[in-house]
Order: sequence, then structure tokens, then C-alpha cells
Amino acid sequence: MRENGDVSPKDVRWHARETLKALQHCHAHGVVHRDVKGGNVLVGSTKNGTPKTTLIDFGVARHVQLTDKDKASAYGTPGYQAPELLMSDTSSQTNVKSGLTTPMDFETYQKVDVFAFGCTQFFLCVGKELFGPTGGAGTCWGFPKSGGILWRPDYSSLFT
Repeated sequence: MRENGDVSPKDVRWHARETLKALQHCHAHGVVHRDVKGGNVLVGSTKNGTPKTTLIDFGVARHVQLTDKDKASAYGTPGYQAPELLMSDTSSQTNVKSGLTTPMDFETYQKVDVFAFGCTQFFLCVGKELFGPTGGAGTCWGFPKSGGILWRPDYSSLFT
């Protein structure tokens, strides 16, 4: 959408809701996407002109009943990965009370999808990636040294 010119607040809201509905459907059926980004959200319209949004590329998706073969940070796209994926190996978690190590829980992965959705929306609204340009495969990006976002755009028109 961004390549075709300015994105209206109405379009942003529509496609955001539809993408969240798709994620909600996946999560309700025990699937986490793990690579939500603009390149994996197709937008267009139906034959009658109704806007249409489709979440694609389930290549690294995981069902709740399956376990990962690699550490959690190996999945997703740098720049859209949640901090907990980058700061430690969260493919497993240790229960403080029992001391047992278990696979990363489904609820955490759902939050990772929502974080990536937020990064995607930021790009759609601002036209820049939240944490700067992403590198290629195998590269890692850093959070801004200020500990916050790089700029503060005015989003007020999105909610009117």
C-alpha cells in the first residue's frame, strides 16, 4: 500500500482490523505465525471493490502441539522480532517454582505476533521501520540506544 502513495487513516484502520482478525483466527486454532510483517500481508480489493486483507507465508508458523527445533530467535524477520526473542534464547523457559525447563509457551508466541503486528503498523503509518532498516538473513538489529522509538509521529488523525 505504501508504494502506491499516501495511506489514509481509514485504510490503516481497515487493514489493521483485518490483519488482527486473521491473527486471532490463527491463535484460536492453536497456530502462531511468527513472521508478521508488511511483506506477509496482502492488500487489495474484491471484484465489487470491497477492501481485502490476507495474511500469508506460514513457513515458520507453529502449532501449539509442536516443539521447535531451533531457538526462538531463529524465526521471524529482524526488525519485527520481539525483544524477548533477541535478548535471550526463549525457545525454552525455566519455571522458577519447579526449576523445570519447558518449551516457550503458546501465549508468549501470541504476544510475539502482536509485537510484530505493531511494528508493521508503525511502518505503514510512518513509512520507516521502527528500529531502522533490517539486515539480511543471519543479521541482528539493535534497539535504539535511547531506549525508545526514533521519532514520535502524530497518530491522532488515525483515531478520529
